[in-house]
Amino acid sequence: MSKVLFYQTHREQEIVLRKILEKSLDLDWKILVRGTKRDRIERLDDYLWKIPEDRFLPHGIAGGDHDHLQPILLAKDNQSLEQREALVLIDGARASSNEVEAVNRVSVVFESRDQEVVRTSREFWRTLREKGFPLEFWSEEARGWVKKAST
Repeated sequence: MSKVLFYQTHREQEIVLRKILEKSLDLDWKILVRGTKRDRIERLDDYLWKIPEDRFLPHGIAGGDHDHLQPILLAKDNQSLEQREALVLIDGARASSNEVEAVNRVSVVFESRDQEVVRTSREFWRTLREKGFPLEFWSEEARGWVKKAST
């Protein structure tokens, strides 16, 4: 059964997303990043191009001819998970139970200052808990990431 990790950050989520994407690529997983806002997907794309640090993360925005070849595919709404091992949900994006079951890992990343997305993430947690998925909730604290809950 897929593992679902919730990450509540108190800073811009791009920094957290980069780490999740790096770790997923290290496992040779292809990743779908699903958001709800086109402008946010475009900002993430821009961030990944401009901030390579010590490692470029190969990616593209969904809708091109070679989506299936992209190791990291950035998409708004319900892009297909075909040939993807990891799903990353941002900005309150959701996944169906079937989608959660279809991948190895789901990461739900949200900023604590966006109360609507916090509410949506809590609802998603409850839904997945009721369906028996293994869940972990991580909160970014001053001393680092702290596991606050798990099922």
